[in-house]
Amino acid sequence: MNAIPSRVGDQPSAAPGDDPDEFPACPGCGYLRRTTGRCPECGLSYEAMTSLRDRALRRVGARWTGVWVLLALYLPQCWIFLMPGSWSAYRWSWIAYWPVLPGFLPGVVFGRAVFGVGPSDPSGIASMAAMTAALGIGAFMLARRGSTRRALVCTGLFGVGVVHAFVLHGLYSA
Repeated sequence: MNAIPSRVGDQPSAAPGDDPDEFPACPGCGYLRRTTGRCPECGLSYEAMTSLRDRALRRVGARWTGVWVLLALYLPQCWIFLMPGSWSAYRWSWIAYWPVLPGFLPGVVFGRAVFGVGPSDPSGIASMAAMTAALGIGAFMLARRGSTRRALVCTGLFGVGVVHAFVLHGLYSA
């Protein structure tokens, strides 16, 4: 008994032993297939279909890894927005540093050691931005190697970020 075609030109039901649920639609052209193997519509091979499917799964993993790394990197630094008190000019000057706040202390140490500048100098801000980018990209590259490693890297990054946030809050309050 043949299945009802879902598109014009659709082939009949799968032969015994074929697994039609593995690729119900061709990832290249969207053709609804009934058999495994090469796509009759666009000619995409089984290996190419597998590669496209795996790349799509890795892309989703990369997005979620990026989200988790950014959350672990920036969530501890939200203390500047959440703490009670007035929104004074001093507080706004610290809020201006928020994009580079995860790399604040390493950037200040690097800026003083290499350039001999403080955190308010453009070279100091650039060194903080470089440290923040290095932390984010390094954590992302380590976390991409599996779900267990992603959990460990993001947990460690969050823990270090919390300690860093406490130190920065102390500097802010001093």
